[in-house]
Amino acid sequence: MACDGNIADEEMQLIKEYTKQSAIFNGLEVEKILNEYISSINEQGLTFLNSYLRSIKAADLSQKEELQIVKVAIAMIEADKVVQYSEIKFFKKIRCQLKISDDCILSVI
Repeated sequence: MACDGNIADEEMQLIKEYTKQSAIFNGLEVEKILNEYISSINEQGLTFLNSYLRSIKAADLSQKEELQIVKVAIAMIEADKVVQYSEIKFFKKIRCQLKISDDCILSVI
């Protein structure tokens, strides 16, 4: 949500709604974590985003979890109704970190 240099209100709302609906986030202080991420993005910029990409690659994710990352990334790109090249470029970087096939992604999106 920050790769275009702007965190839109719609993007923040999307993340908040998603975390409320997903059991994965039960017990976490999502608002606090989001604020920490935003602070890190503001301080570290690309270093933080590259660290995020490395953490995706290093994580032992199931196919279902990888698909969730793809779905959320696409929803985030579309959230503010403005699709920018930087967002597509970052999505491609995320995609390169995942093990699932393009056919698998296309079958559910």
